[in-house]
Amino acid sequence: MEKNALAGLAIVSLTLSGTVTSLLYKRLRTYLSLPAVFVVMGSLMAAGYAIVSGASSYSTVIAGMVTTGLRGGLFLANLNIWRLQITRPEIRGTVVGMGTMAVFAGQFVSPIAVEALHSVLSLPQTFLAAGGLMALLGVGYLGLAMQSRKVATS
Repeated sequence: MEKNALAGLAIVSLTLSGTVTSLLYKRLRTYLSLPAVFVVMGSLMAAGYAIVSGASSYSTVIAGMVTTGLRGGLFLANLNIWRLQITRPEIRGTVVGMGTMAVFAGQFVSPIAVEALHSVLSLPQTFLAAGGLMALLGVGYLGLAMQSRKVATS
């Protein structure tokens, strides 16, 4: 298989796994709070990037992309529900629109940021650094999840 087809397959595996988790989002939310879902998202992305960073075969890259993609199906649903819960009704459309804009802006900026990081790190180190950042975000959301649980039980 040629390199372009392999890259396409890796991207498809990421988006397809996100489709699965988006279909399972409602079921997951019966067990987890919004902040807890963010913890799961950060953990999946950190694990996926760590897998890709250490990959020595194409199948391992696919496993990392699938793991990372699982986060994608949770992201928009969880983020939009959280935004709608904390926003006054009269500005919800603006808030969701700005959030959507931020997602697209992030998709535009991320390759630029990754290329800048890649200029000083190897590609595996770049993925590992991104995975570390996602793990830190997951820990931050874990703190929020624990705090919201305390508030809910008091």
